[in-house]
Formats: sequence, structure tokens, C-alpha cells
Amino acid sequence: MSRRRHVCPGPACGRELQSWERLCVRCWRLLPADQRHAIMTARAQRNALALSGEVRAAVRWLAEHAPAVTTARILGEAPP
Repeated sequence: MSRRRHVCPGPACGRELQSWERLCVRCWRLLPADQRHAIMTARAQRNALALSGEVRAAVRWLAEHAPAVTTARILGEAPP
């Protein structure tokens, strides 16, 4: 029986994760401290619903603050 592939939900990331990880190291480091703290708190409380909500919020933040989006915003172009 093969293991199911678990990938980072970060925008255009797709890095393979361990089963306990929710974001890859690269995406995790891009997040602001308050969002990392919210994810860690939900995980520590074993609150699956809150954890999935916080991860979705983190992915949304990453999509809005991706380097390509920020560059397009500065140049006045449409975001990718």
C-alpha cells in the first residue's frame, strides 16, 4: 500500500510535506508571526476545525503577498 502524497497548499508551491506538516518551510517563513502563532495554537489545542481555517487564511495571505503579485502591484500591472 503506497502512502498518499501530501503537498504544500501554498500558491504555486507543491513541495512534498511530512504527514504532520501543513505548510513547507519556505511558505512557513514567509508568514507573519501572528499567523504562525495562530496555526501553532490551533495545533496545540488539537482543534482541527480552527487549524484548517488558519491554514486557509495563511494560504490566502501567501497568495496576496507573493513576490510576483507584489512586483505586479508596484509596476501597476495586473497580478498573475
